Amino acid sequence: MAEGDIDMEGGVIHVRRQLKKVGSKLVFALPKRGKIRAVPAPPHLLAQLKAHMEAFPPKKITLPWGDPDAPTSEKEEKERAPQTFPLVFTSARGCAIRRDSWNQWSWKPALAAAGIIPEPEMVRQGALGRIVPRYAAAREDGFHALRHTFASVQLHARETIVAVSKWLGHADPSITLRVYAHMMPEADGRGRHAMQRWFEADS
Repeated sequence: MAEGDIDMEGGVIHVRRQLKKVGSKLVFALPKRGKIRAVPAPPHLLAQLKAHMEAFPPKKITLPWGDPDAPTSEKEEKERAPQTFPLVFTSARGCAIRRDSWNQWSWKPALAAAGIIPEPEMVRQGALGRIVPRYAAAREDGFHALRHTFASVQLHARETIVAVSKWLGHADPSITLRVYAHMMPEADGRGRHAMQRWFEADS
């Protein structure tokens, strides 16, 4: 997320690109399925982002676009030209955050501290025998769960499946429905009351 992607006044965050790992290298690329979109952000989240940026000003990061390999034509040179964005979240050294590094050193420790996953086993790794934590593999505890949390909260609040699908970047609302139908609240009579009001208005 770049600083310019946050619309404080409009209350939305624009999803315009992703930080993508290609082999061992990082690049900027379009979001998943190439879907640029705007996602609603509550005032609490925007306030937290503002406070974070005041304490840790965004850092300009320059990376190739889409493909880290050296271009072999003028077209590829233009398409892969490095781009620079002031990223809101960077590493302690001011670099782009790698997904696997964040998962190992930030996300998993937070889950363990909250008691969601077991404490890690300490193991030796590499030629130098560095001691590092090894967490039990659990796909359901990946940080993709944050996406599911967002979707479930929106659907429980009775946002439309079409809107939620758009915010998630799904190709089709039917995909969202298949994945999240069980999270939608039971009928509570709103449709019945709406029909009653419709008949009363005509009487």
